[in-house]
Amino acid sequence: MASGVEELLDMLFEMVDEAKNMPLSSDKCVLERDRALDLIDDIRAQFPVELGEAKKLVASRNDYIACLLYTSPSPRD
Repeated sequence: MASGVEELLDMLFEMVDEAKNMPLSSDKCVLERDRALDLIDDIRAQFPVELGEAKKLVASRNDYIACLLYTSPSPRD
């Protein structure tokens, strides 16, 4: 099982990239619908987790910067 959105997207890309072309068409392909939909469902399930982690990281970074700005001496001192 894939661990994150990026890996799941890579798997979906690979599935589409390796899919067989439709007869007489170079831009259409045949792929397993259930497998593709399962990957999309997994991606949807992972987004809230990874988005939540990203928001926490940004908040932590902003707190750190604010702390540095608040505690650092003024250049005028």
